[in-house]
Amino acid sequence: MTLLHPHPGQPLQLRLARDLTRAIKRGHPWVYAEALRQLPPASPGAPAVLLDNKKGREIGRGFYDPHSPLALRICTTEPDEKLNERWAQKRLERALALRRTLFDERTTGFRLFNGEGDGLPGLIADVYGDIAVLQLDGAGPAGFGTPPELRPGWLRLCRCAAFTSVANEAALKAKVWWGKLPLRRSFFWKTACVLPWM
Repeated sequence: MTLLHPHPGQPLQLRLARDLTRAIKRGHPWVYAEALRQLPPASPGAPAVLLDNKKGREIGRGFYDPHSPLALRICTTEPDEKLNERWAQKRLERALALRRTLFDERTTGFRLFNGEGDGLPGLIADVYGDIAVLQLDGAGPAGFGTPPELRPGWLRLCRCAAFTSVANEAALKAKVWWGKLPLRRSFFWKTACVLPWM
Protein backbone atom coordinates (compact mmCIF):
# COMPACT_ATOMS: atom_id res chain seq x y z
CA MET A 1 0.00 0.00 0.00
CA THR A 2 1.40 3.42 -0.89
CA LEU A 3 -0.53 6.31 0.67
CA LEU A 4 2.51 8.45 1.48
CA HIS A 5 5.19 10.00 -0.71
CA PRO A 6 8.46 8.13 -0.28
CA HIS A 7 11.16 10.31 1.30
CA PRO A 8 14.62 8.72 1.29
CA GLY A 9 16.89 9.08 4.29
CA GLN A 10 16.25 9.99 7.88
CA PRO A 11 13.60 12.53 8.96
CA LEU A 12 14.78 16.11 9.42
CA GLN A 13 15.54 17.12 12.99
CA LEU A 14 13.88 20.40 13.94
CA ARG A 15 14.37 22.16 17.25
CA LEU A 16 11.98 24.51 18.99
CA ALA A 17 13.03 28.12 19.58
CA ARG A 18 10.75 28.34 22.62
CA ASP A 19 9.15 25.83 24.94
CA LEU A 20 5.97 24.53 23.33
CA THR A 21 6.45 20.96 24.54
CA ARG A 22 3.44 20.94 26.86
CA ALA A 23 1.07 22.33 24.20
CA ILE A 24 2.25 19.78 21.63
CA LYS A 25 2.01 16.86 24.08
CA ARG A 26 -1.55 17.98 24.89
CA GLY A 27 -2.41 17.64 21.21
CA HIS A 28 -1.72 20.96 19.51
CA PRO A 29 -0.95 19.80 15.95
CA TRP A 30 0.84 22.85 14.52
CA VAL A 31 4.25 24.45 14.90
CA TYR A 32 4.62 27.82 13.21
CA ALA A 33 7.86 28.82 11.47
CA GLU A 34 8.74 31.47 14.09
CA ALA A 35 8.63 28.78 16.81
CA LEU A 36 11.51 26.84 15.19
CA ARG A 37 15.19 27.67 15.66
CA GLN A 38 15.98 27.11 12.00
CA LEU A 39 14.10 26.49 8.77
CA PRO A 40 16.35 24.07 6.88
CA PRO A 41 15.74 23.71 3.14
CA ALA A 42 13.60 20.71 2.25
CA SER A 43 10.81 19.78 -0.09
CA PRO A 44 7.28 20.39 1.24
CA GLY A 45 6.03 17.33 3.10
CA ALA A 46 9.45 16.14 4.25
CA PRO A 47 9.15 13.95 7.37
CA ALA A 48 10.56 15.61 10.48
CA VAL A 49 11.26 14.88 14.13
CA LEU A 50 10.66 17.76 16.54
CA LEU A 51 13.10 18.12 19.44
CA ASP A 52 12.51 20.20 22.55
CA ASN A 53 14.48 23.40 23.12
CA LYS A 54 16.27 22.24 26.29
CA LYS A 55 17.58 18.68 26.19
CA GLY A 56 17.00 17.78 22.56
CA ARG A 57 14.40 15.12 23.38
CA GLU A 58 11.95 14.02 20.71
CA ILE A 59 8.48 15.39 21.37
CA GLY A 60 6.73 14.68 18.09
CA ARG A 61 6.90 13.54 14.47
CA GLY A 62 5.24 15.14 11.51
CA PHE A 63 5.87 16.70 8.14
CA TYR A 64 7.62 19.94 7.33
CA ASP A 65 7.12 22.73 4.82
CA PRO A 66 9.82 25.43 5.01
CA HIS A 67 7.80 27.72 2.71
CA SER A 68 4.68 27.83 4.89
CA PRO A 69 4.01 29.88 8.03
CA LEU A 70 2.65 26.55 9.36
CA ALA A 71 6.07 24.90 9.08
CA LEU A 72 5.43 21.62 10.91
CA ARG A 73 2.26 19.58 11.26
CA ILE A 74 2.48 17.06 14.08
CA CYS A 75 1.21 13.57 13.23
CA THR A 76 2.16 11.77 16.44
CA THR A 77 3.69 12.39 19.85
CA GLU A 78 4.24 8.68 20.49
CA PRO A 79 8.03 8.20 20.55
CA ASP A 80 8.05 4.79 18.86
CA GLU A 81 5.40 5.51 16.22
CA LYS A 82 6.89 5.74 12.73
CA LEU A 83 5.18 7.73 9.98
CA ASN A 84 4.83 5.02 7.38
CA GLU A 85 2.17 3.20 5.36
CA ARG A 86 1.02 1.24 8.40
CA TRP A 87 0.53 4.47 10.36
CA ALA A 88 -1.43 6.07 7.48
CA GLN A 89 -3.62 3.01 6.94
CA LYS A 90 -4.40 2.76 10.66
CA ARG A 91 -5.41 6.44 10.92
CA LEU A 92 -7.60 6.30 7.80
CA GLU A 93 -9.31 3.08 8.87
CA ARG A 94 -9.93 4.48 12.36
CA ALA A 95 -11.56 7.60 10.88
CA LEU A 96 -13.74 5.47 8.55
CA ALA A 97 -14.78 3.19 11.42
CA LEU A 98 -15.72 6.17 13.59
CA ARG A 99 -17.92 7.67 10.86
CA ARG A 100 -19.69 4.34 10.44
CA THR A 101 -20.65 4.42 14.13
CA LEU A 102 -21.81 8.04 13.97
CA PHE A 103 -23.88 8.04 10.78
CA ASP A 104 -26.35 5.70 9.14
CA GLU A 105 -27.35 5.46 5.47
CA ARG A 106 -29.93 8.25 5.93
CA THR A 107 -27.20 10.80 6.68
CA THR A 108 -26.19 12.34 3.37
CA GLY A 109 -23.74 15.05 4.41
CA PHE A 110 -20.83 14.73 6.81
CA ARG A 111 -17.07 15.17 7.15
CA LEU A 112 -15.42 11.85 6.38
CA PHE A 113 -11.81 12.84 7.21
CA ASN A 114 -11.28 15.76 9.55
CA GLY A 115 -7.58 16.49 9.13
CA GLU A 116 -5.89 17.12 12.45
CA GLY A 117 -9.01 15.99 14.34
CA ASP A 118 -8.51 12.48 12.99
CA GLY A 119 -4.73 12.58 13.33
CA LEU A 120 -4.46 13.12 9.55
CA PRO A 121 -3.03 16.66 9.26
CA GLY A 122 -4.13 18.44 6.11
CA LEU A 123 -6.40 15.65 4.80
CA ILE A 124 -10.05 16.66 4.52
CA ALA A 125 -12.94 14.82 2.89
CA ASP A 126 -16.58 15.94 2.96
CA VAL A 127 -19.48 13.75 1.85
CA TYR A 128 -22.43 15.27 -0.02
CA GLY A 129 -24.98 12.63 -0.95
CA ASP A 130 -23.13 10.02 -2.98
CA ILE A 131 -20.08 12.25 -3.59
CA ALA A 132 -17.13 12.82 -1.27
CA VAL A 133 -14.75 15.70 -1.94
CA LEU A 134 -11.13 15.07 -0.94
CA GLN A 135 -8.54 17.78 -0.36
CA LEU A 136 -4.87 17.77 0.63
CA ASP A 137 -4.68 21.19 2.27
CA GLY A 138 -1.49 22.84 1.02
CA ALA A 139 1.95 21.91 -0.29
CA GLY A 140 3.04 20.24 2.95
CA PRO A 141 0.16 17.74 3.12
CA ALA A 142 0.37 17.17 -0.65
CA GLY A 143 4.09 16.45 -0.35
CA PHE A 144 3.61 14.07 2.57
CA GLY A 145 0.46 12.26 1.49
CA THR A 146 -0.19 11.48 -2.13
CA PRO A 147 -3.00 12.53 -4.43
CA PRO A 148 -5.19 9.53 -5.27
CA GLU A 149 -4.16 9.41 -8.93
CA LEU A 150 -0.55 8.69 -7.98
CA ARG A 151 -0.84 5.79 -5.56
CA PRO A 152 -2.55 2.40 -5.89
CA GLY A 153 -2.96 2.34 -2.09
CA TRP A 154 -5.60 5.07 -2.37
CA LEU A 155 -7.52 3.00 -4.90
CA ARG A 156 -7.56 -0.03 -2.59
CA LEU A 157 -8.64 2.10 0.37
CA CYS A 158 -11.40 3.84 -1.60
CA ARG A 159 -12.75 0.55 -2.89
CA CYS A 160 -12.81 -0.86 0.66
CA ALA A 161 -14.74 2.24 1.77
CA ALA A 162 -17.19 1.78 -1.15
CA PHE A 163 -15.92 4.70 -3.23
CA THR A 164 -16.31 3.97 -6.91
CA SER A 165 -14.55 6.85 -8.68
CA VAL A 166 -11.99 9.59 -8.21
CA ALA A 167 -11.75 12.70 -10.33
CA ASN A 168 -9.72 15.88 -10.19
CA GLU A 169 -11.44 19.14 -11.09
CA ALA A 170 -9.28 21.91 -12.57
CA ALA A 171 -10.43 24.96 -14.52
CA LEU A 172 -14.04 23.70 -14.39
CA LYS A 173 -13.13 20.59 -16.41
CA ALA A 174 -13.11 17.37 -14.41
CA LYS A 175 -10.39 14.80 -15.00
CA VAL A 176 -11.26 11.22 -14.04
CA TRP A 177 -8.50 9.36 -12.23
CA TRP A 178 -10.55 6.16 -12.04
CA GLY A 179 -14.24 5.27 -12.23
CA LYS A 180 -16.83 7.61 -13.76
CA LEU A 181 -17.83 11.20 -13.17
CA PRO A 182 -21.25 12.03 -11.77
CA LEU A 183 -23.72 12.96 -14.51
CA ARG A 184 -24.63 16.35 -13.02
CA ARG A 185 -22.29 19.17 -12.00
CA SER A 186 -22.49 20.35 -8.42
CA PHE A 187 -21.35 23.41 -6.48
CA PHE A 188 -18.68 21.43 -4.64
CA TRP A 189 -16.79 20.47 -7.82
CA LYS A 190 -14.43 23.41 -7.34
CA THR A 191 -12.31 21.45 -4.84
CA ALA A 192 -9.35 19.18 -5.37
CA CYS A 193 -10.97 15.85 -6.22
CA VAL A 194 -14.27 14.03 -6.13
CA LEU A 195 -14.96 10.57 -4.70
CA PRO A 196 -18.43 9.00 -5.08
CA TRP A 197 -19.54 7.49 -1.76
CA MET A 198 -21.99 4.57 -1.72
